[in-house]
Amino acid sequence: WWIPFFVLSFFSIFKCVRYFFSNLFVFPLSFLILLTNTYILMIVSGGQLGGFGLAYALFPYTILQFMKLCNNLKSISFSQSLFCGVVLSAMLVFDMRVYYLSLFVIGIYVLMFLISQSYFSLKTLIKLVVYILIIPNITVLLLHFLSFQLHHLETRLSIRLWMLLSF
Repeated sequence: WWIPFFVLSFFSIFKCVRYFFSNLFVFPLSFLILLTNTYILMIVSGGQLGGFGLAYALFPYTILQFMKLCNNLKSISFSQSLFCGVVLSAMLVFDMRVYYLSLFVIGIYVLMFLISQSYFSLKTLIKLVVYILIIPNITVLLLHFLSFQLHHLETRLSIRLWMLLSF
């Protein structure tokens, strides 16, 4: 699990630094700060690398995708919103606590985005609700429902196969 953790962390931090800073010299410092703080070192060394560690590595990228969605509200597309839902769904697969934290941060950002707008119409508000709240969350629910159904089907098929082979 160490290699996916470092690759996902590298990718996530690189995308965020490239979005916020034009100077990429900030990247090594941000990578160092994110991966060598005492909290993540204790969590990862305590055996939660596979779940919490991967969700922690994906957290900056998830927040960045939703920030891009808010900032590009005029040219937003269904596929961008669907992609945010897939990233959020991966976050839920890895760890539910980080998923809830990301929902909280996204909610705060959306509220601050609405407050910072000097003028927004009802059309903008509806677009924000549909593309940032409804589509990604429906995507998360559908992906996890399908995952549960496939797991349930696999369990039933393995039980039937075991029954056939036992006779």
